[in-house]
Amino acid sequence: MHQYAPERFPILTRDLKPGRPATHDSSGQLLTPAVIGCTIPEVFDDVRSGEAIWFDDGKIGGVIEKVETHHVLIRIAQVRDGGDKLRADKGINLPESNLKLAALTAKDLKDLPFVSQHADVVELSFANTANDVEMLQNHLKRFGDRQPAIVLKIETRRSFENLPDMLLAAMRAPCCGVMLARGDLAVECGFERRAEVQVEILWICEAARVPVI
Repeated sequence: MHQYAPERFPILTRDLKPGRPATHDSSGQLLTPAVIGCTIPEVFDDVRSGEAIWFDDGKIGGVIEKVETHHVLIRIAQVRDGGDKLRADKGINLPESNLKLAALTAKDLKDLPFVSQHADVVELSFANTANDVEMLQNHLKRFGDRQPAIVLKIETRRSFENLPDMLLAAMRAPCCGVMLARGDLAVECGFERRAEVQVEILWICEAARVPVI
């Protein structure tokens, strides 16, 4: 558990070693910064200085100050009055970064043969482009003619911006839908835009006659 206040500079590392809080001397001066481990080190290849970063569903916000080979230096810019605590296993959002992560993980690919034969619906998390949708469709076709419905989970800024193209790809299948992940979208697009973004997604899906969860 780490305590954060504005203008503190924790370090986000590539390794999965347990994080540690900052240390201070007897007068309260910072000796060593807090360290946070990242479970998806590939993101380090895509982040840039000046981009926003959020922790724990947007409770703690910061800006990437410097990107090094093995770690990223972060300036904490937004927390509750008096600071905040970051516990283990909390999410990280990088709404301004052009992350090149595949929507399908190794575990997803391992599960797809069973899913294609038994599931009614496949919900595609963190799909950001039409290519992500087409990749899932191509994998499902390898396992036979039975095609489960595909539901696109819209939970990032990129997926919101690319929704029309993603829908055109998903609509090539017999049945598809969209799931609105309002919490993640609020973090990614800004809480003040949550209602606007939600309504725009509903309009797009209504025009395409695609159901929305």
